[in-house]
Amino acid sequence: MKELSPVGEFFAESGGSPPLESIARTFATDRLPDLLADLARAQAIVLTRLITPIQTTKNEEADQLLTASEAATFLNWTPVAVRRSAKLRPYRKVLGPRSIRWSRDGLIRFMNRAAA
Repeated sequence: MKELSPVGEFFAESGGSPPLESIARTFATDRLPDLLADLARAQAIVLTRLITPIQTTKNEEADQLLTASEAATFLNWTPVAVRRSAKLRPYRKVLGPRSIRWSRDGLIRFMNRAAA
């Protein structure tokens, strides 16, 4: 069986979860360093959860990566223009020294901005 932390022991003994101020005021003085460590650990977990972006699941399929020819057909451009365009750089992904792909979702956002 897993050993309870000082805060866990306090909750088990009290039969519930009293306010943190009550715990801090009534906790045994010799066990306060353990309480402080548990609270710091809990604070770190809460902070991590607050600053970590929420992962949303898309109902759609994942973004497709297009070759220069596919992106050119999609945009009605030439493949050379796709490769040279600085405007499309935010939507490209370099997979290797001679392998570049463009995000289909990114190209759609680009066309929507250009049309607006």
